[in-house]
Amino acid sequence: MILLLGDGPAQAPPVKPKWGGVLRVFRRPAFRGAALGYFGHMWELYAFWFLVPKLVAGVLTGASAAIPLWSFAVIGAGSVGCVVGGIISQRWGSQRVAAAALAVSAMCCVLFPLLDAALLSTGGLLLIWGLTVVADSPQFSALLGKGMSRRDGRAALAVQNGIGFAITVAAIQLTSEQWASLGPQSAWLLAPVPLLGPARDARLISK
Repeated sequence: MILLLGDGPAQAPPVKPKWGGVLRVFRRPAFRGAALGYFGHMWELYAFWFLVPKLVAGVLTGASAAIPLWSFAVIGAGSVGCVVGGIISQRWGSQRVAAAALAVSAMCCVLFPLLDAALLSTGGLLLIWGLTVVADSPQFSALLGKGMSRRDGRAALAVQNGIGFAITVAAIQLTSEQWASLGPQSAWLLAPVPLLGPARDARLISK
């Protein structure tokens, strides 16, 4: 895409690092709103992808050959969610799309362990979960791009991504350790942080 399109219009010339920018971005309500929602999203996203083959295996009991295909479908559904979320955001705005995706995926965390192992119910919920779990990611980047100045934008993205991926390491470690004792109920470990995201996100970004 870079070879075809070149650099974007917001490309800025190289500058020397200014470590004060890290602290400066946290003073911006727009950054805190987008970042808090993103952190909740990152707590869930990669840990969910880690769990997908295990959750699918529980749904497809006795059909192990179909586990890779179903796992691919659940994870790949996120690409559709990103495209659809981008289209919808042109009308609703990135803030609403991100909050809605966070809320739906968090509810999937809560509901999945409560359903029986029927393919129609749990398999369908997994697809919805896969569709929404990553749909908010590009919207948080868009919110940062709109809410930050060119001077602070790169620092904001670096801080957001750095903290976000540190969070996801902790979430993967926690769910992997607890799977043996909790099984599908490990999904409940992913729900609390994303559930806090939409309210905080909507309140802070709108300032």
